[in-house]
Amino acid sequence: MEFDFKKHPSDIARAAHDFLDGLNVKNKSKHYEVLQLFFSYLMRDFSNCEESDSGELLVIVNWHDFYGGVIDNFINIFMVRNVMSDAGLRKKSVSVMRQFIKWSYKKQFFDQEHFDEYLDAFAASSNQEIDRLEKLTSLFYRLHSPNPGAWARGEVGQVESINDVAEPEEIEEGYMTFKSSKGLQGFFNTFEDNVDVGPVMLSKEILQLLKSGDIVNLTAGRYGNNWRVLETGNVYAAGTGAFQ
Repeated sequence: MEFDFKKHPSDIARAAHDFLDGLNVKNKSKHYEVLQLFFSYLMRDFSNCEESDSGELLVIVNWHDFYGGVIDNFINIFMVRNVMSDAGLRKKSVSVMRQFIKWSYKKQFFDQEHFDEYLDAFAASSNQEIDRLEKLTSLFYRLHSPNPGAWARGEVGQVESINDVAEPEEIEEGYMTFKSSKGLQGFFNTFEDNVDVGPVMLSKEILQLLKSGDIVNLTAGRYGNNWRVLETGNVYAAGTGAFQ
C-alpha cells in the first residue's frame, strides 16, 4: 500500500509530499522509496508518533525537533542494520536526503543552524566511504565464513569454523573500536566497557581499508596470545551518530 505523507501532522511529512510532488524527474520511485524508509525510521520511536482514531500510527514530530543525528543515524545505522540494503540503495539514500534537506531549507522549513547540522551528517556518507565500509563488512565475514556461497545455499556443513576445532579460552563480543595494527594483527577496544582486545588476526585486505576509529560489530575468541574473529556484523565509520 502506498505511503500517504499527507496523513501525518508533521512538517517533515508536508515537506516530503511537496518535495516529491514538485520533482521534475521521470522516475520518482527511488526518491519515494528513500523518504518512505526515512519515515519508517522515524516511526520506530513511538514517542515520534500518535495513534489516529482508526489505530494508525502517525508521525507528529517536526524538523525543529531534530538535529544532525537524525540524518546520520538514518543513513549509517538504519539503512545498514534494518533495511539490509545493497550499497546502491544506501548511496541513493544519501543523494535523496541531501536533495530533500536542501529543498526543505530553501522552502524555510527550518533555520540555518539546523541546515548546517543536517549537512554535517553527510560528511562520512560519501559514495567512496560507503564502498569502503561495505567492502570491509564482506571481508570480515570471510574471515569466519571462508565459503560464503555455501552459507547462502544452506550448505553450512561445508564450512568449518575455528571454534568447531578448538574452544577459545576467552570471548569478547560487541561493538569494538579499531585502534591500531602491527603486521597482520589488529588492536581493538570494546565500545561499551573499554576492554582492550588484541592482537586480533586479520587479513592484509582488511588492514588496508580499516581506519583508526572505525567501529566493528565483532565476536573474537582468544587462542593463546592471539585472538581470532568468530563472528562479525557491520562496520561503521568513526563518528557515526549512535557511537558518539
